[in-house]
Amino acid sequence: IIIRGTNSLMTSDEAGINTPLIILDGIEISLEELYDLDLFDIESVNVLKDAAATVLYGERASNGVIVVERAHVKDDKVRFSYNFVPDFSFPDLSSMNLCNASEKLELERRAGLYNSANGNADRNYAYKLENVRKGIDTDWISKPLRNSFSHSHSLRVAGRGGNMDYKASASFKDTYGVMKGDYRRNYGLNFSLAYHMTNKLTISYQFAFGMTDSKDSPYGQFSTYTELNPYEPVYDEDGEDIRNYYFNKFDPSRNEKIENPLYNATLSSFSKSKSKSIKNSLSLRWDISKSFFVNGQFDLNLSDSKSDKYTSPENSAYENYTSPEELAQKGEYRQSSSDGNSYTGKLVANYSIALDEHGSVFGIHAGTEISREKTTSSQITAVGFLKDELDDLSYAMKYDDKAPSGSEKLSTRVGFFGDVDLSYRNRYFVNGVFRTSGSSKFGKNQRFAPFWSVGFGWNVHNEEFLKCDWLNTLRFRVSYGYTGNAGFSPYQAITTYKYSNDYRYYAGVGALPITMGNMDLKWQRTLKMNYGVTGGFLNDRLRVEFDYYVEKTKDMLIPIDVPLSMGVDNVKVNLGSAKNAGLDFSISGQIIQKKDWSWMLTVNGGHVYDKIEKISNALQRTNSETTSSDEWNAPKIQFKEGESQYAIYAMRSAGIDPATGKEEYINKNG
Repeated sequence: IIIRGTNSLMTSDEAGINTPLIILDGIEISLEELYDLDLFDIESVNVLKDAAATVLYGERASNGVIVVERAHVKDDKVRFSYNFVPDFSFPDLSSMNLCNASEKLELERRAGLYNSANGNADRNYAYKLENVRKGIDTDWISKPLRNSFSHSHSLRVAGRGGNMDYKASASFKDTYGVMKGDYRRNYGLNFSLAYHMTNKLTISYQFAFGMTDSKDSPYGQFSTYTELNPYEPVYDEDGEDIRNYYFNKFDPSRNEKIENPLYNATLSSFSKSKSKSIKNSLSLRWDISKSFFVNGQFDLNLSDSKSDKYTSPENSAYENYTSPEELAQKGEYRQSSSDGNSYTGKLVANYSIALDEHGSVFGIHAGTEISREKTTSSQITAVGFLKDELDDLSYAMKYDDKAPSGSEKLSTRVGFFGDVDLSYRNRYFVNGVFRTSGSSKFGKNQRFAPFWSVGFGWNVHNEEFLKCDWLNTLRFRVSYGYTGNAGFSPYQAITTYKYSNDYRYYAGVGALPITMGNMDLKWQRTLKMNYGVTGGFLNDRLRVEFDYYVEKTKDMLIPIDVPLSMGVDNVKVNLGSAKNAGLDFSISGQIIQKKDWSWMLTVNGGHVYDKIEKISNALQRTNSETTSSDEWNAPKIQFKEGESQYAIYAMRSAGIDPATGKEEYINKNG
């Protein structure tokens, strides 16, 4: 999910660096957890985009914020609900107009693939022609596919009694794709309690458990089936699965091999994963007076995941393994696991007071937040399995060429914030927010950075000169401020080393540098400017919203080259800058409004333009290496000043040369 373009360059292993912050009932969740939410348990979803709406989240709000709230307890009645959602999936291959066996063989013959000076290719052509005459015309692309049926269930109970609000829900999703043998099962359990101890004190607790169990299709990747030729049979003369296909089966060199995925699907190979998460949130609200209250919250999150991938020693990739060394490499088991835990504490004081009876209100809020996050992971690869059925890791002969590996990521952050809101007679609104945040991910000389925003709103529809029956809402909005991004590696600003058994000496074990520290590495900040208008007409049956925005990121974190004598080839610095600009619009119309039902039609869209304004010499060198590379299987991503970071650089086509039948391209020199 990308909101209003991207503000950071993903130059290395920084997945999710441009992903928005997602908040569920005050608790941060992942993008996967958002996808797995029970839709029937959601009451509202709000997307915060501009600085005035997001700066309270400080260092996590640069990419926008998605705020999701579950349904609240409505009244004293105990309410039960059950939802069942079926889902049917059908593969559609109508757009894949591929050659049949006869057409493919004739196409290859006309292309000259069976021409040879000594006639060695004649036998190969004769074999394939005989297959065609036998009626062999294998429809490979349909072999791994199926029609699938998926279903989801959810059960919810909610009520109120004895000064307590309570709700609980359970969900189960059983999802199957169109590739045979795959599945993804998701289990969820949630409950929350809110106990009103007195009229002034409320304690709330939320618990959420989620588990996902998935398995990949044993039939492999669908793209493999598009590479297989229709004149090739699935089985040999003895009715056994053919393990591998070669363009010339009579060529002793046996190159251009394509594995038979249907054979591999009959083996004990598997690729599966399982993950679990537990989220706890304890909050307290103390209403000291009618105008002043304090609320605190403490969250504790635990997670773990594990994935296993086993490749049988009978896999067609090992067909020609005959030497003792090769036999010891047959079969492979890859296992990876990770564990994570995090906690967040937040304390906020809130004060608001009505200034008059005409909608004038003054409010002030101040608070602090602290957080710690830790993740550990490990990976192991073992090889050398004796039989297909012996698929446990304990049956492996040895490790792969690499020893087991692991990593740990630890980061902490703290923030202090305050905001002031003032509205005058429900016509004019002014908001100001200031926050200072510190994070362990940045240099020790630049741990803290300020973030702020100011916003102004004008309800024109409440002015006397614009009172009319057909206009319900006309509001102009302006906001201006800075947000930050801390979604980077936790150790990017400190020097780290890796101990290795490859560097053992009599005096001890040697270590190699992984990253070179930068004590002055500071926050990457984004200046956001937003100008918007909201309109409601005809008793709000027609609503229009339009926003124009400009976002400028400075002190962007990118690598620069350093001498190799330092042990690394680059180091992170604040050097880059980028700019996003665009517009959003939304038009909603209440076409039919009845007592018991309504029909609303919404059209929304947007356009964003992004430009890299400055990059480092390291990225320029990467661009040069990419351009000179011979591996052009797909367009390469390059970072160039003045261009979008998502620009695609490819060779222009000059058409087909009638003399050779080959496509010609136009290089950068014309």
